[in-house]
Amino acid sequence: MVATWVIEEMKDVNLEDKRLNSRLAVIVDQLGGHPTTSIPAACGGYAETMAAYRFVDNEKAGFESILQSHMGATWRHDRKLNDISVNVVLVREVGLPRGKATI
Repeated sequence: MVATWVIEEMKDVNLEDKRLNSRLAVIVDQLGGHPTTSIPAACGGYAETMAAYRFVDNEKAGFESILQSHMGATWRHDRKLNDISVNVVLVREVGLPRGKATI
């Protein structure tokens, strides 16, 4: 099962092949779960390691496409954080009534 944060991070990726999109999510989950290990150690087995290497060699799995999805996710995270900080400022400085926190 792929981690929820990976699904959110990769939801806008478009590698022109659903299988590549799914494989990217699996690879990000594996490497994200073991960021200091090698690819074979993070992948956990020969077949998974070979799948990761085949993915990297695939021309459709371009750096720009993957980075575009990551940039979109970063933008969404940043907007959420800005919305939260603006709300905190409004509550503290303007004296708007406090609502139930939903962070």
